[in-house]
Amino acid sequence: MADPAARRRKPADARATHKRILKVADAAFAEHGTGASLNEIAQRAKVGAGTLYRHFPNREALVAGLLADRVATLATQARKLAKSADAGTALVEWLHTFVDRVAVYRGASASIVDSALDPVPGPVAEMRTELAGLLKSAQEQGSVRAELTADDVLLLAGGITWVAERTLRESRNTARLIDAVTVGLRTH
Repeated sequence: MADPAARRRKPADARATHKRILKVADAAFAEHGTGASLNEIAQRAKVGAGTLYRHFPNREALVAGLLADRVATLATQARKLAKSADAGTALVEWLHTFVDRVAVYRGASASIVDSALDPVPGPVAEMRTELAGLLKSAQEQGSVRAELTADDVLLLAGGITWVAERTLRESRNTARLIDAVTVGLRTH
């Protein structure tokens, strides 16, 4: 029979390994973008490739693990902003936050948008649902075009974030792009 203390250590060991993989992946993605070698990440984290894949079955899961807190913040913000008196302005505020929170690695926006468009439940799907609520509020108030969908907004946000990832998040450039896009979102 296995030692009870050994059974308690395994989850703690697994949590420590999980955190170490995330820490190493964060550094690798910051340096090389989300296309960084997963084998190199495993080596730097001092784990085998199999261990990395047990914790994160694919690259998207690893990126999602790194961005989980940021995505949760975006979902919470969208839910709160949906109650705004001016949901159209609130939607613009959400777009600014999306770019700021997601443009941390080259390729992060593509991973988030791809995950959001995938019907699999999870934190990114929750963010998409909350964004849809914010968009609906803005549309009901008449400040945002009725034919737009949450997926449209996510694609636009992803495109702006893609630019931000490549321009080292120069806020002047991304703010200008968000302003240009939101003119198209608004009713005239």
